[in-house]
Amino acid sequence: MSFISISLWLYTPEVYPTRTRALGCGIGAAWYRAAVIIAPILAGLIVSKYSVSYVFAMFGVVALIGFVITALFATESKGRILEEVSP
Repeated sequence: MSFISISLWLYTPEVYPTRTRALGCGIGAAWYRAAVIIAPILAGLIVSKYSVSYVFAMFGVVALIGFVITALFATESKGRILEEVSP
């Protein structure tokens, strides 16, 4: 999960247009912070009702959803200048 968040901080500034980059990154950071708050609570609830394996499955499903969304909608920025990626 840490690798995913590092990738998020490197990729998101590239895809927002210059005039809205701070707003876009701020909204992304807010969603990240909300997830950081909710995940341990949700993990505790899942462990108390089921088992630890379900917690790992939950994190795996979240990572898989992120992968699918990225694979379908992400813009490739490798080898391109910033103005080409987000005019």
